[in-house]
Amino acid sequence: MKKDWLALKDNSIITPGRIRSAIYTILFALIIYLSITIYIGADKMWLAIRSFPVITHLIPLILIVFIGWFLRAIRWNIFLHTAQENKVPALKSYWIFFASFSLTITPGKAGEIVKAAFLKDKYSIPVTKTAGILMIERIMDLLSIIVLAAFSFPFFLSMSINSNDSYNIILSFIISSIIVAGFVLFIFFEGIYTPVLNYIGKIPFLSKLCLKILELLKTGKDLLNLKTILKGMVLSITSWGLEAVAFYWIMNGMKINGSLELANFAYSIGQIIGAVTLTPGGVGTVETGMFVPLKIAGIKPADAAPAILLLRIVTLWLASFTGFCFIIPLMKGFSAKNEQENTAN
Repeated sequence: MKKDWLALKDNSIITPGRIRSAIYTILFALIIYLSITIYIGADKMWLAIRSFPVITHLIPLILIVFIGWFLRAIRWNIFLHTAQENKVPALKSYWIFFASFSLTITPGKAGEIVKAAFLKDKYSIPVTKTAGILMIERIMDLLSIIVLAAFSFPFFLSMSINSNDSYNIILSFIISSIIVAGFVLFIFFEGIYTPVLNYIGKIPFLSKLCLKILELLKTGKDLLNLKTILKGMVLSITSWGLEAVAFYWIMNGMKINGSLELANFAYSIGQIIGAVTLTPGGVGTVETGMFVPLKIAGIKPADAAPAILLLRIVTLWLASFTGFCFIIPLMKGFSAKNEQENTAN
């Protein structure tokens, strides 16, 4: 029987290593946010967040974020069924999707491999097949963010660009777009990636890596059809676009003079930088990436920082909390099954 090379050791999901990684990420985030607070002044930060309207802005804000998450859950369910895994009920599929948020603070969202662990445990779906879906999801997310940034790119160019920050943002966006576009073309055509990876695989120390990449690409092949890609992209762009709208709504609630185009571009650039740097949860890099376009637009740090912090609270940290609420019931069943298997052995 072929070994599942992505199988989790000892059937573990919440390992000591992942717990340590999460703790380090939280501590790092606290240091970053404390530094920002000290920089702009704790009184100004607290006043901005405390005065944010709860009824007219905070509740709709959280609703917007949750709708975006649900759209990505629908995309996940579509991908799962397209990969011919119809044995997973829709409700269970959505539950597992939200449970994966518990480890969203891992680098590149690698913690979402918990989806694969639960699907293997409950429905005997090979981890490699789920990993192929996760790979397509991450690529589609990044592509969607670049598309969103492209919508506001002309607006950004219309602003003053006589600064190194402006040139760096523009250069980063162009380079990221070229890299992602090239990568998408590469994985879309089997006639391109198979000979390329086979050729690179002749190098001894790269052979195993190339075989793993080929297996991942083949497991995600069922998703690489025009109908599924269009559905996924529409859901992805809408979902991530809603988070850009959420940031604009925060700016509106904090009386920051900025357009939807600016909010969208700042949000998109922050997400792109957070993705390419692979920092856990994008902590530090996303905030910096968002701050620079706002600074170029003339928004004061004392105004931009609270808005960015509030967005991160209702997206990254609320997502992690939501994920733990969903993963706890699944973990109880997962642990109970492992205890039975260990007893039997």
